[in-house]
Amino acid sequence: MKILIVDDDKDIVELLSIYVENEGYEVEKAYNGKEALSKLNMNPDIALMILDVMMPQMDG
Repeated sequence: MKILIVDDDKDIVELLSIYVENEGYEVEKAYNGKEALSKLNMNPDIALMILDVMMPQMDG
């Protein structure tokens, strides 16, 4: 299962990625809402998103 982690705080993205990967999941990362939408369009196999609500450019 592939999980998309979206947050404008890179430290949060990296920390969550470590936790998720340690549980055996594949991770995609994005740092704003626009990047997240692009990743979703390019990766239809993403099954779950973990995202921040308030981000620059486009909120979650």
